[in-house]
Amino acid sequence: MARSRSGTAAVEFALIVPALATIFLGVSQVSDLVVGTTHMQTGVRTSIQYALDGGTDMTAGANLGLSAWQNKPSNATLAASEYCTCDGETTVCTQTCSDGSVPNEFVTATATGRVGGTIYYANKTLTETARIR
Repeated sequence: MARSRSGTAAVEFALIVPALATIFLGVSQVSDLVVGTTHMQTGVRTSIQYALDGGTDMTAGANLGLSAWQNKPSNATLAASEYCTCDGETTVCTQTCSDGSVPNEFVTATATGRVGGTIYYANKTLTETARIR
């Protein structure tokens, strides 16, 4: 008895399409997460670079970082601050250390925001610190 196989390909296709769609959606969402994190990192590094180039107004540095952060989420924040240390102890940046040396100066930039797609996302905080003196 001969059987018809004309619908076999359609059945196989119907079985594989959900798996392929899930894989495609997952890759797309994860790539949105990676790209969003990269854009956040660009904002943080812009704030740090402002200080490395001699900028002293940390509010302006944070604003520059926010401007450089492409496709930032609506809840995006970026803050930049400076601090100084003498022998590992936090000190005032305008005073010399007890041994007469100039204190080490650091700038820290911290960005927060939701990155990713609509299914896979993360509320991320990214902090970088650089020594500028």
